[in-house]
Amino acid sequence: NNLQIISSLLNLQANYFSDENSKTMFKESQNRIKTLAIVHEKLYNSSDVEYVDMYEYLCLITNLLSYSLDKECVDVEFDVGLKDLNKFNIEKAIPCGLIVNEVLTNSFKYAFPNQFSGLVKIKFSETSEGYELIISDNGIGIPNNIDITNSNSLGIGLVHSLVNQLEGNLKVS
Repeated sequence: NNLQIISSLLNLQANYFSDENSKTMFKESQNRIKTLAIVHEKLYNSSDVEYVDMYEYLCLITNLLSYSLDKECVDVEFDVGLKDLNKFNIEKAIPCGLIVNEVLTNSFKYAFPNQFSGLVKIKFSETSEGYELIISDNGIGIPNNIDITNSNSLGIGLVHSLVNQLEGNLKVS
């Protein structure tokens, strides 16, 4: 689909950068586009174009990021409750997928700097108040000098924006 073509074009363009920081930023943008492309591909191949199988969608995002960021040694564990969410509305699936993309990217990049292995857990469940998405890892934790509520990072800003779009709450511990 068109998003996959855009992602491929970004990949080709990234080859012309000599600066590693620029290459990394391009790769992160490419992964955001791939996250969107995955949901559209799932819809195109589905008989039900209104709903997405979130378990399958998040597994695909996780595999994409693990390979893309060279973190195949980090295990990702899904909570069983996620499998019950096989009919998730597309208006909620896309922002949730992008949130997972951003949080996993940060976890893979920063939580395991000197470790060859680690564990990330994704729990997605339905509660009496709506849905709850919990992403955790056994890495080094967020440094005390990082203020998640007031960051100029594109990824963290995107997470805040998407959480607001979903009328949700973001908690970091």
